[in-house]
Amino acid sequence: MKIERLFKEIGLGEVNTESINEKFLIDRNGKWFFEGSEIKRQPMINLFSRFLKLEADQKYYIITPYEKVLVKVIDVPFVIKSIKAVGAGKNQLLTVITNVDHEIIVGKKYPIRFAINPTNNGVTPYVKVKDNLEAVFSRMQTLEIIDLCINFKKSSENTMGLWSDNFFVALEADNF
Repeated sequence: MKIERLFKEIGLGEVNTESINEKFLIDRNGKWFFEGSEIKRQPMINLFSRFLKLEADQKYYIITPYEKVLVKVIDVPFVIKSIKAVGAGKNQLLTVITNVDHEIIVGKKYPIRFAINPTNNGVTPYVKVKDNLEAVFSRMQTLEIIDLCINFKKSSENTMGLWSDNFFVALEADNF
């Protein structure tokens, strides 16, 4: 089913694909927009997110067997909405849930990376969700992540970081 027909069926009207370069937009807060209007139906967002890909040209697309539609993403496409930590230390298991209900166990396969936020020089954590797509931690979840950090002796020095799924993520310069 073409995206144009699907949108017409749910009441978003006709779509002129020739005049629109990027039909979709995902803002910093993980809100999805189509031609400037926010998509408020969560099942639709969840459906579209399953077909979202980051291609070699570093652009995001919704790719179905029938078409490929460009998506403008302001930062990353997903946002962490909740964190569950079970256990402590090396035995801790950290599960994160995104705004499109991806549930990920942080670890070697799905690591957290930390980036410096250029606007305030603060630290912003991201986690790999699938393939080469990432989710950003909201401010509240960033504070939760920092709260879970512990001192750990790595090599000959102590470092701050957290454990999940028997994998240590260091909060140090190498991860920025």
